[in-house]
Amino acid sequence: MVLAIAFVTCGARAVGDAIAGPPAPPVEVPGVVRVQPAPGWELAAREDDGAEHRFLLRRGTAGLLVSAIEGFGRPASDVATSYVRGVLDQELARLTVEQPSEDVVLASGQPALRFGYVGETDDGSSVEGVITVVVPASGNAVVFDGFAAVGDLAWAIDDLRAMVDGAVVA
Repeated sequence: MVLAIAFVTCGARAVGDAIAGPPAPPVEVPGVVRVQPAPGWELAAREDDGAEHRFLLRRGTAGLLVSAIEGFGRPASDVATSYVRGVLDQELARLTVEQPSEDVVLASGQPALRFGYVGETDDGSSVEGVITVVVPASGNAVVFDGFAAVGDLAWAIDDLRAMVDGAVVA
């Protein structure tokens, strides 16, 4: 019975990854951040504006918006506040944000700030997400915003965690 459960759990993931095909090439902001998309995730948009850069990776209803600011030079809590006010508050008609957790350490060993949110768009669609903020010694700032329609985040969370935790932030 345990073997059957393990096969269904792990096997379904392996089949899904096989169907999705090989991973896309890494997406990066040179000297700031590099992210390896999980299988099936594709670069959907990119915007570079001076010292501010954004790219969006998508798979189905889920997305990972990576925002990088060169030379931000302030603590992760300031970056998080700026992101909530400048991006989430602008995109969502209603927003509830969790208290940030500062005891997160990425696979690279870098400390990070992580918190969740739930919101609603102007057209009434509900969205949930998890934000991870990293500010390395370089003073650059990187915000990873993994999101999906309410109820869909659960199927994407492993991919999102792998992409964020495996990212190279300089």
